[in-house]
Amino acid sequence: MPGKKRMPLYERIRHILESAQTSVARTVNTTQVVANWLIGREIVEEEQRGRHRAEYGQQLIFQLSGQLKTDFGTGYSVQNLFYMRQFYQSYPLLVPASEIFHAVRGKSVKEISGSHLPLSLITNYVESSIKKLARSK
Repeated sequence: MPGKKRMPLYERIRHILESAQTSVARTVNTTQVVANWLIGREIVEEEQRGRHRAEYGQQLIFQLSGQLKTDFGTGYSVQNLFYMRQFYQSYPLLVPASEIFHAVRGKSVKEISGSHLPLSLITNYVESSIKKLARSK
């Protein structure tokens, strides 16, 4: 509505909604970073379970990519999985082991710990770690 003055109430509500949208976007982005780091960690750990041959790692990632793309879409290409592995290898301490419950293979986190993985705790930790990394460069 051009030329019409906005009400103070509208401005306050608009500010609330814009802040909420920004917060949601930041949380989604950080959660995706955590997920990518965890995927990279899983790949590295699987590769290191007594199999040090490079061809095994490539074969593993190719098979994994095919399955993940079927279930979750194109974001899990071979190249992206290599990037996730590299991300974990570059920042192996981004999320300390004490911050995550490492599930015993074949069991859910809920079965092991009695509760869900505290993703908000990990997300907050990773957000602060990323900010520290950005400031140090």
